[in-house]
Amino acid sequence: MTDTMNVSAKDMITGSTQLLTFDNSLGDILSQDVYHSLNEAFSGYISTIICSVGIPANLVTCLVFWRQGLRDRMNLCLFCLAVVDLLYLLGVLPVFCVGALLLAADSPYAEEYFLKTLISGAGFIFGMRATSGCYNMIIAVERCVCVVFPLKAASLLHTHTMGVLLAVCFILIQLGYTVIPLQLRAVSVDVDGTIQWRYEPTQVFLDNKELFQTVEVTVLTVSLPIITFLVVVITAVITVIKLTAALKWREKTSSTCKEKVGHQTALTKMLLVVSFIYICSMVPSVSLTITRLVIKEFSASGRYYYLFMGSHIVANIFPLTHSAANFFVYYNRSSRFKSVFSDLLRRGSRRTVSADRSTSVF
Repeated sequence: MTDTMNVSAKDMITGSTQLLTFDNSLGDILSQDVYHSLNEAFSGYISTIICSVGIPANLVTCLVFWRQGLRDRMNLCLFCLAVVDLLYLLGVLPVFCVGALLLAADSPYAEEYFLKTLISGAGFIFGMRATSGCYNMIIAVERCVCVVFPLKAASLLHTHTMGVLLAVCFILIQLGYTVIPLQLRAVSVDVDGTIQWRYEPTQVFLDNKELFQTVEVTVLTVSLPIITFLVVVITAVITVIKLTAALKWREKTSSTCKEKVGHQTALTKMLLVVSFIYICSMVPSVSLTITRLVIKEFSASGRYYYLFMGSHIVANIFPLTHSAANFFVYYNRSSRFKSVFSDLLRRGSRRTVSADRSTSVF
């Protein structure tokens, strides 16, 4: 296996933890020791804490929106977003978190575990993160349309149409990310009596190298996240401007549907908070992507390898946090969400009490 393919393996997991070490970092701003400390702290401990909070939070969010009913267009969108975020966190925990913690513990199985689980799960994990970004974009566009065209929104956006759009996005992105597990495989190599693990290209990748790199780098790594980020930013700005103008106009006029208008305004403000958190979480990743395009040495094959990987390790924490944070936004901004959640808690406590009574001998 050539050094070039080692580099491709690292490029494949740009922004993720990386347990392999290469002597291609001469003149790097970040030292190897600092890089491994960042990997242990952020990919190991901090990511584990975020996943431990985010997994049950998204599970509860799914239950709440399921109870509220998925025939409502926005309930369906937020339910699907919670499902994707849940799957994303469930994928990160065994691959990146466990891998980093095994490395920190100097486990002899750390490298083998990480490379095998990464090549198997990277496509799924990054696919879920990209899908989450697309769902945030769809939600932002939906709110923008509702604010800009309030009388036409119901006829333009149907629940069935939204469901089809969400499903198509999910399928297309997952199909796109199949290029990751198809292009590399983990193999063991005997180096001076020591077993080391590394990646080598598959025959499928070698036969379709240009296609794989176009889909992975040009489309999925660069174009997709930047486009979703820009669309969310633009639609959020338009929504804020139009909503502010609409609220000022409504203050000067009387309305017979104040309750309905108030509900839609509250919903829009809550979703703007979700969009704002998404934008903040994506700023580091988008900035690093642009930096990578501008500075050639800032890459997995360049002089600044450890700086490149270390900065992505830190940047990855932000979308992970965003995927875990939406529950708290809904709970604090939506009285209906809070009411349904409280009802679920009461029902759960009643069942627990009933179960305790039924199993009691006395």
